[in-house]
Amino acid sequence: MRLPQVAIVTLAMGLNGPAQAAIDLANFDLSVKPEADFFHYVNGTWLKNTPIPAEFSSWGSFTELAERNRANLRRICERAAANSNATGVEKMVGDLYASGMDEARIEALGAKPLQPQLDRIAAIKERADLLPALAHLHESGVGAAFSFGSSPDLKDSTRELAQFSQGGLGLPERGYYFNADEKGQKIRQQYVAHIANMFTLLGDSRDSASVSATAVMALETKLAVAALARVQLRDPYRSYHKMTLVNALTKVPQLDLRSYLAARKIAPLTDVNLAHQEFFQGLERAMTEVALADWKAYLRW
Repeated sequence: MRLPQVAIVTLAMGLNGPAQAAIDLANFDLSVKPEADFFHYVNGTWLKNTPIPAEFSSWGSFTELAERNRANLRRICERAAANSNATGVEKMVGDLYASGMDEARIEALGAKPLQPQLDRIAAIKERADLLPALAHLHESGVGAAFSFGSSPDLKDSTRELAQFSQGGLGLPERGYYFNADEKGQKIRQQYVAHIANMFTLLGDSRDSASVSATAVMALETKLAVAALARVQLRDPYRSYHKMTLVNALTKVPQLDLRSYLAARKIAPLTDVNLAHQEFFQGLERAMTEVALADWKAYLRW
């Protein structure tokens, strides 16, 4: 998909040059009458002369702007990393970038930086440990099982509202778990193989990695069954179920959301948005029905 170049005016300031207008008359196809097809009148020549780069699924002026910004950010980071006299924020940026670019050290460390997280998961002994473990992963930016955060109340923008939302899927969205065509089946097979490869790289035997990968896929499929589809998520009313925390606890009594909030060190809440009730009821069933060993495999993944 190639997106229109000039339907929206965009100005971009680069580090090494002046502002550039996104509207370029050279992109117009003057052989097309604007009253007949305005889109091709203003974009026709650009569409003819602009292939989509192989590494992208779409291309347009906003992609170009994003790529230009990435190049600028790289120059900023490289300049900071090369400055031996840098202090403060510049030194922090430079050090972080240099650590990320130190491929030899990264390869030598392997999975060692993950070991504290993996040890915490290995220490899980009972189902009551799952929500605190999830809270710790969420604090680390790992979006396992569900999503939690805050955003303005959709019906009262003066207030922030705690949001419990569906999540935890490794594939892009719900449909990937159920598409019955050949492509869908192939994607699922490749996904399970990829998970198994990751477990092998952590040191698991091939047989053990295969069993764990299959368990992860089965658990994610259970979550997908309970999740809303992409089209349903476009309806804001499907994702707005504001209620007291006490009421939310009655919706999913076996899912101790209080222990999760306590582990996140979040002050007592009065109201929450249990955005996707059916999903959390499905998660509750999975928390009680799926083997603890399978949950631990999922959390490792």
